[in-house]
Amino acid sequence: MLPMQWFLRMYRWARHPPSKAFRWTVGIVILAALAIAGLEALFGTPDWMDLAPRPRGLPVVR
Repeated sequence: MLPMQWFLRMYRWARHPPSKAFRWTVGIVILAALAIAGLEALFGTPDWMDLAPRPRGLPVVR
């Protein structure tokens, strides 16, 4: 069940739809996010973006 705020928002958007510039802006932002996600899925992330902690000190050679 939707709260009443959502119905009021839908009513406002139906009466006063967003401008063409706003729709273009939202579309471009969505496409940019999909492009970045696609490149990340295709090539992976760089080493500096890894969440694994880097070891401190000199590496141990065995």
